[in-house]
Amino acid sequence: MSKYEKRIGLLPASKLTLEFVLGKIDQSIEKAELRVKTSRLAETPEGEVALKYALTTGGLLSPILRFPSQTLASNLYEDVEGNGDDNQYKKIDLIGDEIFNRLKPGFRQPYVFFVEERKRWNKVRSGNELMVVIDPFDETSAYQKGGRVQSSAIVILDEEAGLAASAIVNLIDQEILFIEKRREKYAVQLLTYDTDRYILRETRLPSVINEEIQIATLPRRISEISVLFENIPYPQMPTFGGFGLMAVLRGETNIVFDPKKGQPWYEAVQVGLPAEKMGLRVTDGKGHRINWGQLIDASFKDVDIRQTIAISNLSEVEHLKLLSDLKLPDSLLRTV
Repeated sequence: MSKYEKRIGLLPASKLTLEFVLGKIDQSIEKAELRVKTSRLAETPEGEVALKYALTTGGLLSPILRFPSQTLASNLYEDVEGNGDDNQYKKIDLIGDEIFNRLKPGFRQPYVFFVEERKRWNKVRSGNELMVVIDPFDETSAYQKGGRVQSSAIVILDEEAGLAASAIVNLIDQEILFIEKRREKYAVQLLTYDTDRYILRETRLPSVINEEIQIATLPRRISEISVLFENIPYPQMPTFGGFGLMAVLRGETNIVFDPKKGQPWYEAVQVGLPAEKMGLRVTDGKGHRINWGQLIDASFKDVDIRQTIAISNLSEVEHLKLLSDLKLPDSLLRTV
């Protein structure tokens, strides 16, 4: 247990503040930069930024989440004023945003970035910038209800909207899924981290499928389409996003699926595009491959676009059969 984690465990909720955590960012970034440099896990500037972000975010947030009573009673779970929509936006969400601001990315060209809770780009893209998308803290509301499925993610696209690098942080099990484009191939690495070291883990896709297919989706999706799910004898995992993707990678669930919401940037692109590059099966809700270029181009013009998405470790036949068994109506299958 690190000194930082021990201190958090001893802090009263009144002392566990946003200001306290922000004061630890620079030190955490320094540690992450040293680990990225000495490990040589990243080979490109984009990969280095993604991995630094992941290590810093994981190092700061994972210890906090181990103490739910303090965290939920602290000001980290106070609402951020001026959010203006129905998405829960808490002070804890601001931590990942500030981490990226302080990283001062050493990209080879200009960039624009999009933070999930703000739902907008920091500036208009002229056409040759990199695109950086951040989801600082996924499953904010689930944590309040006892769900331990939180993650954070960053994805970096090149000027042609191709995946340059991404990192998804499992904030509960302290895992990072890191993907980086190297020439014409993608390197996929799964590592377990703590404050002092990292452990590389096998990234071979599961070859043994669960006897009972398990579907991971957002809890509200299960309730919204409960009649349809009742017709399928599969246990359900109430999550989506980065945590769900890593469960598919480990073989703990077989498919993560959002038949309705499908926010293009911080769900479809941030989770689906890396999943496709690492060899998982990724389609829309009807089983068709997603045209990423078309989706990205359309979402710059209309922020309200939605993309249904299904990610699985199933064979093509099993994947399509599952989507067919759901018998989802066209009105529910929103897509570009």
